[in-house]
Amino acid sequence: MISSSILLKKTIVTLLVLILAEIVIFYFYILPFNQNYNFSLVEKQGKEALAKIYQIVDIYHSELESFKKDSLEHLKEDAEQIVDFSANTIREYINISKSGILSEAEAKSRAFQYFQDFRYEKENYIWIIDGDYVAKVHPDKDSLKDGKEVKDIKGNSVVANMVDIAKRDGEGYYQYYWKNFNSNQIERKISYFKYIPEWDLVIGTGVYLDDRNSKIVERERELTEKIQTILEKTKIGDTGYIYIFNREHEMLFHPNRYLIGKDFKNYPNPNTQYTMAESLQKAGESASKTLYYLWDRPDDTGNFIYQKVSWVEHYKPLHWYIGSSAYLSELQKGGDTLKEILIWNSIIILFLILFFVIYISKTVIFPINYLATLSDEVKRGNYNIRSNISSKDEIGMLSSSFNAMIVSIGENIETQKRMGEAKISAVSEIVGMIAHQWRQPLTSISNYIYDILETYEYDELSKEYLEERYESVNSTVQMMSKTIDKFRYFFKPDKEKTEFSICETLLEAIDLEKNIFREKGIRVFINGAETLHFSCHGKMLINGYKYEFQETLLILLNNAIEALKSVEDKRVWIEAKEENEICILSIKDSGNGVPEELKDKIFQPYFTTKHESFGTGIGLYMAKMIVEVNMDGKLYLEDNSKFVLEIEKSEIYT
Repeated sequence: MISSSILLKKTIVTLLVLILAEIVIFYFYILPFNQNYNFSLVEKQGKEALAKIYQIVDIYHSELESFKKDSLEHLKEDAEQIVDFSANTIREYINISKSGILSEAEAKSRAFQYFQDFRYEKENYIWIIDGDYVAKVHPDKDSLKDGKEVKDIKGNSVVANMVDIAKRDGEGYYQYYWKNFNSNQIERKISYFKYIPEWDLVIGTGVYLDDRNSKIVERERELTEKIQTILEKTKIGDTGYIYIFNREHEMLFHPNRYLIGKDFKNYPNPNTQYTMAESLQKAGESASKTLYYLWDRPDDTGNFIYQKVSWVEHYKPLHWYIGSSAYLSELQKGGDTLKEILIWNSIIILFLILFFVIYISKTVIFPINYLATLSDEVKRGNYNIRSNISSKDEIGMLSSSFNAMIVSIGENIETQKRMGEAKISAVSEIVGMIAHQWRQPLTSISNYIYDILETYEYDELSKEYLEERYESVNSTVQMMSKTIDKFRYFFKPDKEKTEFSICETLLEAIDLEKNIFREKGIRVFINGAETLHFSCHGKMLINGYKYEFQETLLILLNNAIEALKSVEDKRVWIEAKEENEICILSIKDSGNGVPEELKDKIFQPYFTTKHESFGTGIGLYMAKMIVEVNMDGKLYLEDNSKFVLEIEKSEIYT
């Protein structure tokens, strides 16, 4: 049964198509989309990290330059303050000599002696040189007796230049190389000086820039350590990182501190003829800022088979190249995870589908196949078969409906069978009526023929006599023909409902029975008047099957005729009237009526009060079916002897 179930096959195929569609959508849309999305996320992360480090480097550079500038300015400010103080001190000695307290020579001597011993900030000193380039105050003034000839290691006339600038501009700065008396080393130095024209002196002081440079180096070291710490904490994906190298291809910053300061200019790029440093440098100076290449992994060193990407930015002020790198496999890691999820998802779905198919087969497909098999049995004519499904779901409802349908079909078939039998019974009764209607005319025709023969024997036959008898026989035959026509229309099948008059149909039915009424001595009263011909008060139009309705009236009239067989007073009362939207027709006879205990049985099929030889018991059942099933009316017994029909008036009429 399973292999032949089309519904099961369709269900399985549908589910498999859905799974296949899920896999196709996943591999050709979701997975590529996810990989691209992951790549874009990591790429964004790498570029953002790169931009962050770039910004930090820029801050580092700006801060360092600012520190250098500020430190130099600070040194200059200190030098200016000391020189201004010293110049003011000299002017005090000048004022003392002018006031006569001391001679100019004594004042100069005391001033020179004061500054010869003067020191500030540990070992810094003040120097004084006269207009002839001779040192008056200096820790090594003996070597500066002819200052005009003194030069630094660059060949610059240090003393002469400073004196000339001071005498020309009044003050100034000058950088040169000079021996540091503390370290005994030649170091770069800057001096600030002023010219005192009253005594033709140049007074100044100098500071060694290497002291400042050591501070700059310390500051640079602090900032570099900050960059390195930030760089070590910055991750791109799982193993991606940031690194910085200069244009000499020296690694300045790297998460692996072992590589810092290393020269990597000779590392080859496995993809090109350039070195790795050259390739990264070219990428940093390109528009894309991106380099794809093959590289090794920490767990597989020396095996350059792993795809990698670097995003590189060139920081021009320092000629640094800042790069961020990541393995492409890490960018696709989300896709691999999704693949695993899909595999397990597919396995779970397959088990769920198997369970679903078994469940659907048991609860839906098998019951439907079972009901289909029962339907085939019904189609073969077996109306006794029943479904034994009793579930409380839609299948159970379908099973109950199926059983109810089989019962209904059986009852309808039985009803049609009974209706057919009723038709046969009615035909038999109608044939009896025809025979009864024809009995007297046939007797009359027989008498006419006998009379003609007798007249002929007595030689009394004449043309006039024959014509007279011919007219009598012809009239009788025409009457018999009309009777046949009436019954022929009665048996004409109705295919569509039509509008007709109850009164006219009743008149036609009574006309078919009138000879029987005369023969049986039955008096008929219509709407209170004794007559066999009447007209209704009102149209009394209804919609329905006229000849079926006429058949119903004949059944009721014949039922009345049968009920009057055993009574002396034979009367039938017929009443036709309208009440609101209902046409009511009642037929009552003067018979003994239906016994009380049989009232509920008279409309049952095959029930009869006649002897089995004289009735089938189907007439009243058929009449009730015609009125109530075919015409949506009512037929019932009232007061044991009165049959009442109620049918809605025609919609056209109303």
